[in-house]
Amino acid sequence: MLEDPELQADFRMIAFDMPWCGRSMPPRGHRSEQFEMTVDLYFGIIREFVKALGLYKPALIGCSLEGV
Repeated sequence: MLEDPELQADFRMIAFDMPWCGRSMPPRGHRSEQFEMTVDLYFGIIREFVKALGLYKPALIGCSLEGV
């Protein structure tokens, strides 16, 4: 989806890793507690990402909780 020319024509494409996915660092405390991606944590991470970049009305595509 990131390389789709029609989407690229209308949108700025940004990709990021969720904690413990891809090349991102694991969350703090990962050695002393079990990490579980919950829906609330997932949405919170996305909200903070959007806030940090100052995005207005972002279109979120291609996301998966892998059955969570």
